[in-house]
Amino acid sequence: MVLELKGTDKVIISISGLRMIAFYCSLLRSQIECYWASLVYIITIARSQDHRYETSSLGKFFDTVQWFMESLYDEKVIEDY
Repeated sequence: MVLELKGTDKVIISISGLRMIAFYCSLLRSQIECYWASLVYIITIARSQDHRYETSSLGKFFDTVQWFMESLYDEKVIEDY
């Protein structure tokens, strides 16, 4: 990425720099959506009537979160899962 300073108030980013920024954003977006969906699911569990969630294993919990994320993806709420 190439940055050039022109004067005191201008910063110029080259075209290749813009492509790199878009590439880095595309890498981060999926991670952010994953954490967001997990957080929304955990908050949903916390707001349930008895404030409890019981499962037989951690793997079952991960499968449930995966199902939740797939349903958000199918509803076009998130772009990646």
